[in-house]
Amino acid sequence: MRNIFAANRKKHAAPWKILVPALCFAMVFLVVVFAVSDVSLSARAQERATAEEAVRRAAVQCYAIEGRYPQDVAYLQEHYGLVVDTRRYSYHLNPVGENLMPEIFVFPAGERKEGF
Repeated sequence: MRNIFAANRKKHAAPWKILVPALCFAMVFLVVVFAVSDVSLSARAQERATAEEAVRRAAVQCYAIEGRYPQDVAYLQEHYGLVVDTRRYSYHLNPVGENLMPEIFVFPAGERKEGF
């Protein structure tokens, strides 16, 4: 009689032996996917900030050499060797005046700010 109860327990325990590790694996997998996604978003934000900083540095260099800020990004490309990635980003330089730092915006391609 004892063997019959032991056999029944083994039959009922078998699904849990598969289900618990599968659920643990799924949870670990989801944590890894969300972590990679977060790192990817952070990297894209950093790339955009770096592109914006490059435009800002070129504008300051233009002001230091010529005594005035540039009117557009194309001027910085042509005269100061600024390299822009127009496939990934949209660059906007809004001049305020010749002796005032222009407003510089870099957006992911396809995203636009109102007024531009």
